[in-house]
Amino acid sequence: MQNTGDCLPAPPTSPDSGEIQRSNSAGIVIPVVESVATIKLPPFWKQNVRLWFVQIEAQFQCSRISSDNTRYYHLISALDADIMTEVSDVLAQPSEVNKYEHLKETQRMRSI
Repeated sequence: MQNTGDCLPAPPTSPDSGEIQRSNSAGIVIPVVESVATIKLPPFWKQNVRLWFVQIEAQFQCSRISSDNTRYYHLISALDADIMTEVSDVLAQPSEVNKYEHLKETQRMRSI
């Protein structure tokens, strides 16, 4: 696999599901663990929410974290009590899909 300038090259994905997969020698498709990297996001930056998201998404890219759930839970872990209170309605009933993007857009819109 050739590195195209990203922090790490991405493994192949299934054309149907987008899941990261590999085949063993018998041709059986096996899901691959996306990432076991431990990252600590910087504290939420209220002064410039857009740039804060640029920074954390760079960390996700370098750590090969592409799972919506993983991004969502990392995002929650970086929020302080005041911000969590502001988005408590979204946290109490997260979206079924695209949880990270939904919480990100909610926070960006409420910080304007």
